[in-house]
Amino acid sequence: MKVRIMKKPTFKIVGIKQHEIKRVDTLNLWKEINQRLKEHEIKKGRAYGIVFNYKSKKSFSYFAGYKISDIDIIRELDLSAIGILSQEYAIAYVKGRPSNSLIEKSLDYIKEDYLIRKGYKVSSDQIIEVYPEGNKSSNEYEMELWLPVEPIDE
Repeated sequence: MKVRIMKKPTFKIVGIKQHEIKRVDTLNLWKEINQRLKEHEIKKGRAYGIVFNYKSKKSFSYFAGYKISDIDIIRELDLSAIGILSQEYAIAYVKGRPSNSLIEKSLDYIKEDYLIRKGYKVSSDQIIEVYPEGNKSSNEYEMELWLPVEPIDE
């Protein structure tokens, strides 16, 4: 897995948010947002899943959505918007079929190995999953995991 520290600009994601969700239930949010957008023939592009208020694998908030510039869509489709802040992220390029175990294993590596070696620490409980277009059932599929980071103070 390739990981690098990179600054990303601010942008907005439009989608659906659910609090106190389990990892296994996030798929239902994706089905719902994809159905709403399909009914209105809206082009989607890269998908963004945002994990926040993380307490455990069984208790966190999740936002499933897309970068969509048409703000009228938010009201029309009863969607929410969330801002992604401009900051430094540890970005992991994770190859394989997206799964809960692959994501958890990748996050463990970033937090417990990579960041320590590079002199960084996680700066918030937010985790951003980025799903480019493509065949997600392929072992060659590559997604990204973004963790907000900051240098460790010495």
